[in-house]
Amino acid sequence: MKFPFRFLTLILLLAACSKAPSDEKIRLVRHGKDVAARPNAAFSTNVIELIQSCSVHSTEYAVSTNKWQELLQSDSFVHLTFASSRKLTVMIQTGAPRYRDEKLIDEILVPLPERAWPDHIFAKSSTNVLSFTKYDPIALRRVAFEPVLHLSSVAPYASLADLPDK
Repeated sequence: MKFPFRFLTLILLLAACSKAPSDEKIRLVRHGKDVAARPNAAFSTNVIELIQSCSVHSTEYAVSTNKWQELLQSDSFVHLTFASSRKLTVMIQTGAPRYRDEKLIDEILVPLPERAWPDHIFAKSSTNVLSFTKYDPIALRRVAFEPVLHLSSVAPYASLADLPDK
């Protein structure tokens, strides 16, 4: 059976637009309280780019048994949860030879402490907690300068404003 070209085009268009808003869940916390305002549409992409910019896999020395729960109790963070695992390209090996590879990620947690830079960016892959560091400061700026977070004038994040765009 042949489908008319317009019908096929309509089906493809509907499929492309059917990405449900429930595809991911974003929780923003500042000063120990959930932020009610929603971030801009590119925010999830910015969080993903931040973790993918990390050049050091730090799980071995940055993750302890209760680390994830401790982070979820902290004063300021971004928690991005995917409805289904996403393949992200992250640093796997930091020794020789260094390399990145795709990893199925379920959640990303970005601590945003005031008066300090985040030491590590965390992710969950199934039940495993992973940690990454040495991120691109411009990628951090895209996350920290999300207007609903109100971090663009808070030290040390305010200093990111002086960085040139790539």
